[in-house]
Amino acid sequence: MRAGARSLPAHLALSLCALAAVCLSVQLAADRRAELAELVEAGASATVFGTVASEPRLAPFGSGYLWTLSVQQAQARATTLRAAGGLEAHSVEAPAYGAVVRVEGALRPARQEADQHPGIVVQSLQEVRAPPAALRVVGRMRAALVGITEGMSEQARGLVPGMAIGDTSQMSADLAAALKTTSLTHLTAVSGGHFAIVIALLTAVAGTLRLPRALRALLIGLFATGFVLLVRPEPSVLRSAAMCAVMLCGLLLGRRSQAIAALSAAVMVLLLVDPWLARSFGFALSCAATLGLVLLTPPLTARLSPWLGRGLAFAVAVPLAAQLTCTPILLLFTPGLPTTGVIANLAVAPAMAPATLLGLAATVSAPWLPALARVLAG
Repeated sequence: MRAGARSLPAHLALSLCALAAVCLSVQLAADRRAELAELVEAGASATVFGTVASEPRLAPFGSGYLWTLSVQQAQARATTLRAAGGLEAHSVEAPAYGAVVRVEGALRPARQEADQHPGIVVQSLQEVRAPPAALRVVGRMRAALVGITEGMSEQARGLVPGMAIGDTSQMSADLAAALKTTSLTHLTAVSGGHFAIVIALLTAVAGTLRLPRALRALLIGLFATGFVLLVRPEPSVLRSAAMCAVMLCGLLLGRRSQAIAALSAAVMVLLLVDPWLARSFGFALSCAATLGLVLLTPPLTARLSPWLGRGLAFAVAVPLAAQLTCTPILLLFTPGLPTTGVIANLAVAPAMAPATLLGLAATVSAPWLPALARVLAG
């Protein structure tokens, strides 16, 4: 019997175990969220304790800010619940990311089916515990970067923080619409591409310095953790970070890097920890794009090479592969897709890595060397 045939039962058994584990995780998560869901459906007023789990953003309707509250405890109807889940909070003031807060307000169901979280209209907000020191430092960096772009053009104010740290708070509606029209919104939504650029640079530096395997893994792990804290653990960034963790384990064990295995393990672990990631379009698009890059880029490059040459064929194959695997997901929430998406991505590809690295350098230096940061950001 061939090796492939012998390994098929093992692969099927492993797949069934993975499916069972995810289903069990979903059930446990649903049970933890059930009590909070009952309060939401009843439209109850509640006092909720939790952690600020997203950067506050201006509300698209009315005034104030929208942000995600990761619930740890809720008090309502004279009872205290060890509730779990997320709430989209609408408040007058913007809390600090990572702070533990106490909020009072009226719970409400999610506005749309696609929304991940129900909401709470905050009437009172109190910070119980400040964010950890690491989050305060990166928060200062993020604020300083936005500050040094205030004197720049309208386009630069939107693109520089967006490409560096995913902060689109200063982006105009016209620029956001233009990026959407040309399939370039991923440039200002920090994604796996940005993470890959940083990790690739660190790997090259570690290799050039001939660092020992353990020290190389430690260096990459520390910088990867700092990058996640800086840009915030969005679904696509979590996918990249989880893949990086799997590959670092392989590095420590002396194993060859296998992208498909790393992607599968990363998705599996993340869904076990937070099954609701399966409802995130950002997470699905990140996984689909990575799968397309790994599976489709080599054959597309081989097919295009006779006509375009190896270098140009690879440059065309990368955005084309990602576009092909992401299109079925994009069609779920977009009525149509631009035909110029691949061309637009091909045109900006040479600038993406320099812009990302210069933007990160500007972010890190902004609180202490604002003059240098302005040069780097410009």
